[in-house]
Amino acid sequence: MSLKTSVQNGLDNFFHFAFRSNPTTKNFQFKNRAKNSDKLLLILAGYKEHLWNDVFERIQKFTPEDFDVCIISSGVYSDRLDEIATENNWSYLSCKRNNINLTQNTAIDLFPKAKVIVKMDEDIFLTDGAIEKMVKHYNQWQKDSDYKVGVVSPLINVNGYAYLKVLKKFNAVDEYAKRFGQPRYYGRFQPIEESAEAAKFMWGAEDILPKLDEMNLEFNKDEGKYSAIPVRLSIGCFVMSRDYWNEMGMFPVHRLCSDFARDEETINQNATILSEAMIMDESTIVGHLGFGNQTKEMMQFYDDHQEYFK
Repeated sequence: MSLKTSVQNGLDNFFHFAFRSNPTTKNFQFKNRAKNSDKLLLILAGYKEHLWNDVFERIQKFTPEDFDVCIISSGVYSDRLDEIATENNWSYLSCKRNNINLTQNTAIDLFPKAKVIVKMDEDIFLTDGAIEKMVKHYNQWQKDSDYKVGVVSPLINVNGYAYLKVLKKFNAVDEYAKRFGQPRYYGRFQPIEESAEAAKFMWGAEDILPKLDEMNLEFNKDEGKYSAIPVRLSIGCFVMSRDYWNEMGMFPVHRLCSDFARDEETINQNATILSEAMIMDESTIVGHLGFGNQTKEMMQFYDDHQEYFK
């Protein structure tokens, strides 16, 4: 080994030690109600209690019986989430350190039997059959698609890639364009991720688009239809395998950081660098309340228009 290579390796090891920490933690509270299923649903929650009644009602109704379910909280413990978990015989994990990647890694590590993992955020509204379709198609497309599949996501109504698929499906591209400009498969700094009015539009305001569950029935007719996602995917809801999680060395965890969105960055990087494709399941759709800048107005919209969310 040359001196240059030796020095470089030394620097790499130093920076890895200085900036990366253990991928899991033992500093947590865990109510373990695992039934040792090979399928696991993780619900990242703890900060949007206002939505929990409807979000968890949908999870209760639409999660298959053969799943382990675990609510996970990063940097917070919630008595209400503990109660919801207890009422449904689900597990609850609360990690003391507020680091989303650390919490997700720890949760997956605590369910060693789980081979397939579905993760969703607390502002995602599940629909009938969404989990079954994602998992079924994930397994199918691993075997017979044109891609090495990394993750599969359902269509999500407020999402920088999926929203244009929704607009095209329901012939609403022109109407959206009149209000918000030409839609493209690109969400960053665009109305779909910035404007509360755009989010309301995608939830069916003004009856230009159907309500979420009606949309889902229409997309269900496109059984087996998928597309490879060529732009950044926001991972509010997705399925991956334990093998994939191990391949990428778990989600990266950095010292003293929350690692917010680094799980998303890692999945998007893997799609390109390691050719582990992000696939959109176009036979099912779920709802996303909205992104950060949309949240305040969308919370009010949620209160004022329960008919879109129930």
